[in-house]
Amino acid sequence: MPKVVCEAAHQHLFSLSEANALLPYIQSRMSLILQLNLKMKAAIVLIQAAGISVDLNPQKLLNQPHTPDIIDALSDVCLFMPAVQALIDEISEKGVVSEDLEQGIFSWPAQFNHQAIVWCWRLGEPQIMYWRMPDEPFDLRHEIDTLCLDHISV
Repeated sequence: MPKVVCEAAHQHLFSLSEANALLPYIQSRMSLILQLNLKMKAAIVLIQAAGISVDLNPQKLLNQPHTPDIIDALSDVCLFMPAVQALIDEISEKGVVSEDLEQGIFSWPAQFNHQAIVWCWRLGEPQIMYWRMPDEPFDLRHEIDTLCLDHISV
């Protein structure tokens, strides 16, 4: 197992209790992200149905002549896209890694016996119940009871 190496000198390693304490915050942010994503996807479908391609800079499309419903949809995308990014940034600033927003998968850097591990959680789970090695995919996560919790600061 690799030794704990912080990607940044200030990277916080989370205890299990610290990570679990952030779940209500993550859940509230994810609720907003999912709502905004639904509205943004609906707007994009409307825009694409009109034969217009939407990229990462939809504001440039607002300068072109469109029907009022397309202008409204483009305006929605222009509002929702940065709002979603701001929510993702808020989560990241807490030290939490959003691995897959559509599936609601998050991770927290941690360590066990001086070895790097990651606490894993998926939206809908009541608490963090899994861990994995940093280089392992989410699918290969392990139940926390496979670790000897006596050696982890929980």
